[in-house]
Amino acid sequence: METYDVVVAGLGAAGSSAVRHLAAAGLSVLGLERYGPVHTMGSSHGGTRIVRHAYAEGDAFVPLLARAHQLWDELAEPYGAPLLHRTGMLISGGPGAPAVAATIDCALRFGMPHQVLDAEGIRALSPPGTAVPDDAVGCLDVRAGYVRPEEALALHHRLAEEDGARLRFREPLLSFTCVRGGVTVRTHQETYSCGHLVLCGGAWSRRLLPGLPVPVRPQRQVQHWFDLAPEAAGHFAPERFPVHVWQDPGLFYVMPAVDGPDGGLKCCAEGDPPPCDPDTLPREASPAEIAEAEHQLRRHLAGTGRWRRAAVCTYPQTPDNHFLLGAAPGHESVWLATGLGGHGFKFLPVLGEVVLGMVDGTPRFPDEVLAPFAPDRTVGGAGTAGEDGGASGTGGAAADGGHGADGEERAAGAAGPVAGRL
Repeated sequence: METYDVVVAGLGAAGSSAVRHLAAAGLSVLGLERYGPVHTMGSSHGGTRIVRHAYAEGDAFVPLLARAHQLWDELAEPYGAPLLHRTGMLISGGPGAPAVAATIDCALRFGMPHQVLDAEGIRALSPPGTAVPDDAVGCLDVRAGYVRPEEALALHHRLAEEDGARLRFREPLLSFTCVRGGVTVRTHQETYSCGHLVLCGGAWSRRLLPGLPVPVRPQRQVQHWFDLAPEAAGHFAPERFPVHVWQDPGLFYVMPAVDGPDGGLKCCAEGDPPPCDPDTLPREASPAEIAEAEHQLRRHLAGTGRWRRAAVCTYPQTPDNHFLLGAAPGHESVWLATGLGGHGFKFLPVLGEVVLGMVDGTPRFPDEVLAPFAPDRTVGGAGTAGEDGGASGTGGAAADGGHGADGEERAAGAAGPVAGRL
């Protein structure tokens, strides 16, 4: 039986960061992933992910996000180019728009670079023809921008393997058993022994470990791409067009045209859909979803053309919009790094540091920083453990468990943060 210091199940955002940091610390690491190295079945795809700086979700996220920004910058050296492209992010809405107000409040209290804008200021940062009401208010988050998720995952996988990690793709975790001194892990190919097991199951978390006190419920989210009119394409280039987010009343965002006119313009209307089954959810956009995306895009921007394509993500959502980072309740030597909802990818580099601190017993952050993310916290409206199917007697996972996490919120019907899906 092969033996490792740590087995990581799921190699998406949290898992890829975990194997990278664990291997760099000199631990023997096995990574298990249900799909291929970079795939479209979870929530770590779609060409771009927003990385905000001033954070509307609240103070709990600020220390982790500040460290993530540092690590994104440091990753430019092994990657050979910046991974984080700081275009800025313009968030706007009507008077009193909660996402705008919360972004400004965070920036002010933590001394983050930003600009508070009126309608004229918003128009100055927007393409010609952008619909901006005269009473609009906005905030430019100066240090925000985007990363390319597929490239970020591939880099972390490469760095982990260079430091000795063994990554097994298309080999999901089937079950595990906590034993004296560690954990026994089974896949359809092998049985492994490890000192610690880290579960980064994303939308598949409930199958990896049923009965969590804080449930992780998958939600389906659709991203769309539209053609750009040739005469307008230059206005959407990253050097001229910051990430745009509108709250009116829901959240709708448009990314810069990072692949030029031929790549189209990516947009998404962030909703709060009911939980879904990540194995059976529709992977194509419906005519109604396409029509709604086109309606939202046209009401905000000029210079866009026909609908081009869509991509479906699964958001592993917790009721309070906070991640699960810590010991798995009732399972010795098992750790959780999951429940990233729709906003977790920007935290990717720091999640591995958090996991390393769990495993080696030397936390990289004070207890008060990680307490809001404790897997055994009390969350109003989370339901009981029994709704997730009841805990397995052996700590076993369902037969289709291992998968990559991330990308990224609020459980259906829960009251939560105002911009936490971006």
